[in-house]
Amino acid sequence: MENQDIEIKKTENGENGTTTIITLLIMMLMMGFVTFALTRSSNETIAVSNEISETKALFAAQASIENMVLKADVKFEEKLTLDNSDVTAIQSSIPSNYTEFTFTQSLAKTRDSEIVDATGQQFQGLKVLRDEWQAMTTAKENQTGVTVTLRRRFFANRIPIFQFGIVMASDAIEAGI
Repeated sequence: MENQDIEIKKTENGENGTTTIITLLIMMLMMGFVTFALTRSSNETIAVSNEISETKALFAAQASIENMVLKADVKFEEKLTLDNSDVTAIQSSIPSNYTEFTFTQSLAKTRDSEIVDATGQQFQGLKVLRDEWQAMTTAKENQTGVTVTLRRRFFANRIPIFQFGIVMASDAIEAGI
């Protein structure tokens, strides 16, 4: 009987190290999963943060473009063409409520005046003197440095008033007046 007791004790002593090694392997595997999860969530947080910054910069750039085009439209209502002081005033006007952004704005005439046929329903068939303009803006978020640049081209059409008289006269002749 004594021999059997000794063999059992030897078997128990040999298994104690195996449990420790298996436990360490499982812990290392779990640590790998946790490290992967933390890295993944950190990368996702950075990506979402970048996307939010880019969206804010895009909205700021859109506000800047809209502001410049609106101010140019108001000036075109007052006079036929813009002079250098008008362009400078429009370029220096930044949209309100965007204090955390730095804007670089430009407004330039990109094509000299040319006579073209008007398109669209309201003035179709009339001759217009058309200027092509380009508004460009770069909005940079001061905190993150995210930058968005937008460009918009638009036309400034001038229709000589005598064309309306001719259209009215021809309409009157057709109507028998």
